[in-house]
Parts: sequence; structure tokens; C-alpha cells
Amino acid sequence: MPPERRRLIVSDQAKRSTEECTKDFACLKGNLAPCKLEQCLGREVLVCLNKEYCPYQIRFGFADYLCSCPIRKELYEKYHM
Repeated sequence: MPPERRRLIVSDQAKRSTEECTKDFACLKGNLAPCKLEQCLGREVLVCLNKEYCPYQIRFGFADYLCSCPIRKELYEKYHM
């Protein structure tokens, strides 16, 4: 089963650090696929393709967004997605 369809597990620390999630952790519940990433620059910088509002997006340049979501970072590291 693809990771987007199964229940994904992350640390309690990542969950506690993601207090501003506007989607009620839908990506962890299998209700919504995690935001698409264009690339990862090291372990800390994720370039996000999501264009809808997210409190964890940081504008980078004129068109790109960096993702600062602790859950999204852990999903990338743990599941390579």
C-alpha cells in the first residue's frame, strides 16, 4: 500500500511541535496525502509545491516555498516521501 494511503506514524515530539496544523493532521490519518515536495536540500530544507495556505510555509524567492512543518520533515526522513 502506498504511504499516502496507510496510517503514517511520527514521533510525539513532531506532533507537539506542529501545533498550528490547519488540516487536523489529515496526512497522518490517511485522509490527505502529505504536501508534494519538489526537492529536499539536506535534512532540514524541503521545497514545497503546495500553493494553498499553510502556517509552515516560508516564502523563498518569487515562486518557491520552504516547508518548516516538523511532521512533514519527519515523514520525508522516515518514509522517503
